[in-house]
Amino acid sequence: MTDKKKQQQTGPERRIFENTVQLVTRDGQEDSRMIRGYFAKFNTLSRSIGWGFKEKIKPGAFDDIDFANDDIVALFNHNFDHIVGRTIGTPKMTMGVDDIGAFYEFEAPTTTAGNDLLENVKRGLVQHSSFSWPRGTTEDIWEDDVEHGEVRTISKFTRLIDVAPVVNPAYSDTTVDARGYEGAKESYEAWKKDNRSFDTYEAEAEKRKLEIERMR
Repeated sequence: MTDKKKQQQTGPERRIFENTVQLVTRDGQEDSRMIRGYFAKFNTLSRSIGWGFKEKIKPGAFDDIDFANDDIVALFNHNFDHIVGRTIGTPKMTMGVDDIGAFYEFEAPTTTAGNDLLENVKRGLVQHSSFSWPRGTTEDIWEDDVEHGEVRTISKFTRLIDVAPVVNPAYSDTTVDARGYEGAKESYEAWKKDNRSFDTYEAEAEKRKLEIERMR
């Protein structure tokens, strides 16, 4: 595996994680409305994304995010009409990081969206979490891995747009949606451009080798 030059992310992206939303009960509560989920898990290699690369998030990637003061919203299915939590709201959504990854926790509001989300979590119909971030707010490293092929490691996020409990049964692991594909592609193409001279050298060396063999 060869380390590659760090690149800045230049396109919007979204990631979805499986089996990370749960109802939290404390102090003998029977009718808890507290919902908790991991929106990112560290060092978890994704399934193939986009054109076939895999991805993981490093511990420390959220160190530049001020979870206590940044305005981050929780949206049911990423729909801004279905806001269910907010870090500057009352009651306030709390966010943080532990050894597993980055998480959110909020009390579902007594709104249509909040009640629908609560019922869907109770029934196990909503099991996934997701988050999104804007352009130019991440750093990543691309590598050629012998076993896994092209691997993208995200080392830093400096801003988040939202976290979201989502249904999304089509995605069972960390993945990228259609809107996020271009962002990863731009970062990948920048990496390939920076390493083109090495690739060209290998291609020319192989060509010379074949010419020598034909002359023998």
